[in-house]
Amino acid sequence: RQNAALALARIGSNAELATPALKVALEDEDRYVRGKVAHALRRIGTPPAQEALFDFLTTSRWCHSTTKESPY
Repeated sequence: RQNAALALARIGSNAELATPALKVALEDEDRYVRGKVAHALRRIGTPPAQEALFDFLTTSRWCHSTTKESPY
């Protein structure tokens, strides 16, 4: 999933049709996948991609995956 998100990031704005799927992937259980998806949305840069990214960043101020046992 990380590699797919990175591939879409490399494609950039031409990957705009992937925005709905990336928006869903922002809920992935793996925080690294979520990070790569955010990067892909930033690189896509269309208004829907930016809106999905901003919504994600606004609501993800606290990482539910980070604990004393798993700080990274």
